[in-house]
Amino acid sequence: MTNEGMGGSRRGDATVDSLVPEDWRVAWDSSPALIAVTLGASHRLAYQNRSMQVMFGVHPYGLRLDQAFPQLAAVGLAPLDGVLETGTVVDVPARPVSVRDVTGGEVCLRYVLAPLGAPPVGVVITAIDVTAETRAEQAAERIRWLADISTRITAAKSAGEGLQSLTEGLVPAVADVAAVYVTPDVNAADTGAALPPEVVSLSTSLAALGPLPRPTARDAPAPWDSLLAAGNAVILPVDEGTLDVVAPDPETAAWLQAAGGNSIAVVPLVVAGTLSGALVLLAAGKRPPFGESDLPFLQDVTARAGIAISQVRSTRQHRDIARGLQRALLPPAPPALAGFNIVARYVAGAPQVQVGGDWWDVQGVGAGHVAVGIGDVAGRGIRAAAVMGHARAAMRAAGGAALPPAGVLELLDAQLAEVLVAGDAEAPTPQFATACYAIVRPEEGLIRVANAGHMPLLVRGADGSVRVVAVPPGPPLGLGVGGYLEADVPFGAGEILVMFTDGLVESRTEDLDVGIAELAAALRLADPAGSLDSIADRLLRQMGRQHADSPDDVALVLLRFDEVPPEQDGREHDRQDI
Repeated sequence: MTNEGMGGSRRGDATVDSLVPEDWRVAWDSSPALIAVTLGASHRLAYQNRSMQVMFGVHPYGLRLDQAFPQLAAVGLAPLDGVLETGTVVDVPARPVSVRDVTGGEVCLRYVLAPLGAPPVGVVITAIDVTAETRAEQAAERIRWLADISTRITAAKSAGEGLQSLTEGLVPAVADVAAVYVTPDVNAADTGAALPPEVVSLSTSLAALGPLPRPTARDAPAPWDSLLAAGNAVILPVDEGTLDVVAPDPETAAWLQAAGGNSIAVVPLVVAGTLSGALVLLAAGKRPPFGESDLPFLQDVTARAGIAISQVRSTRQHRDIARGLQRALLPPAPPALAGFNIVARYVAGAPQVQVGGDWWDVQGVGAGHVAVGIGDVAGRGIRAAAVMGHARAAMRAAGGAALPPAGVLELLDAQLAEVLVAGDAEAPTPQFATACYAIVRPEEGLIRVANAGHMPLLVRGADGSVRVVAVPPGPPLGLGVGGYLEADVPFGAGEILVMFTDGLVESRTEDLDVGIAELAAALRLADPAGSLDSIADRLLRQMGRQHADSPDDVALVLLRFDEVPPEQDGREHDRQDI
C-alpha cells in the first residue's frame, strides 16, 4: 500500500477505512496534532496525517514502523506491543525522541498510544510537538545553572576549586565525565609529556571503573588540534571507526569502551584571545550523543571559566619558576665517596601543587666521615625555594667547617631567623624550616645526628630488620631558639640509612605515624641483594610517590656503609664534595 498526496487514508487502504469513520479521518487530516496508525502485530504503517508528513516526511505504507523510521530500531516497539496485548492507553510525557525531523533536527514530543478497534488490531499514535517549549525550559534551566556556576567559581577559595566546581556542576547534569585541561604558558618549556587534566569529575557509575588512565603523548598532533587553536569546538563520535584516533593508547581505549562512551565534546578555553586550555566532556551509556545544538551552551560555559583559567596559568607559571630554581639549587646526584653507596631522589609535587622547599645534601667531611642533611622549608612557591637554597648552602658551609650536627643546626637556626621575616599578603615568606643532620662515623660504627623538628630516621640492619630512630626533637629552624641535642645511633657495615621529607609519608586521611610505618614495611621487604637505586625506586613506588603527581614534594636519601675506607689524615684533599 502507498500513500498519495498529503491526505490521510487513501484508495486501497480498506483496513483503516473500515476501522476509522470518514469524519474522523477528515478531522485527523486537518489536525495540528501528529497522528499515525499502525496495524497488526508487526506494526505496519497504515496512516500518517498531514502534520505528521510535514514534520517527518512521507513514508510508504505497509512497512514496519521501525523500517519506515530506522531510528526506532535501537529503541524497539515494545510499548506498541503492550497496547495491542492489553488494550491500555499509554500516555508518554514530553521527551526527546530518536526520530529526527525532515531537517535532521532533534524533536521533543508528548504522545499517546491508543488501541484501534475492539479487540485491538492496531495502534493510534497521537503526538504534540513540544520542541519549542522544551527548548525554552532547557534554556531557562541552563541560564539558572550558568548563574549558579558563575557564583560558585567566583566564591571559590582558589582557581582550582573554581574549576572543580565547574566540572562537578556539569556531571551528571550535562555529561558523564568533565575535565579541564590547561595549556602551558607560551614561555614554559615543552617537556613533550602528555598534558594531565587540571580537574576532572566522573559520574558515580563511571567512577567505579577507576580514575581516567594517565595520558600518553601522541606521535603526531591530534586531528582536532588545529580546530581548537582556531577557537572552534569539536564533537567527536566514539565508535569502532574512531576509537584509535580518539584514544590512541590501549588503556584509554579500554576505559572508554568499558564506560560505554558514545561521543566527546572538546570546547576551547580562550582567554584574552589566547587558547589557554580545553573543556572535555564525555557522553556515555544511554545519554544522547552531543550535537551541534549543544555547542552554544558549552561555549557559554567555558566563558565563565576564563578568570579561573587565568589564575591557574599564573599560579603554574610561578610554580615552574620556583621548580626551576629549586632544581638548580639541588645537586644532580650524591658524590662518590670511598666505602659508601649513596643515592638520592627528588620528586616534584602534582602540577596543581606549588613547589615546596625540600632539599638534601651529602658531602665528605674528612677522616672518612660523611655528612648527610635533609630539610623542608614550610610554605610554597618562589620564596620557599629561595629560602631552601639559603638553608642548603648554610648547611653545606657548616659541614665543611667540621661543625658537629648540633652546631650545624644552631648555625642554620640563627641564619634563618634573619632570613625568615614576614612578607606581603600575596607572597608571604615561610616562617620556619625543619631539618635533620647526621655525620656517619664508620670507624666508630655509629651515626651522630641532631634533629630540628624533622622526620625520624630509618635504619635497615644487615639482617633485614628496620628501626625507626626518633632522635630527640629540637625546635624548627628560624625561630632563633636553638638548644639542639645530639644522639648516637649504631650503624655498621651493610646497614642502610634512610632520610626523607614528610611528602613521602604524609596523607590527608591518615596520621604521619601510619605513613612512617608503611615506609618501614616497604624498606623491610626490599631485596637485600638489590642496588640502592632499586630500593629507592621501590620505596617511592610503594608509597605512591614515583610520579610528579603527589600532594607534596619528596626528598629521599639512602646511604649504605659497605666497608671501612683507608685511614684518612684529615687533609683537605681527602674531602669529597659535590
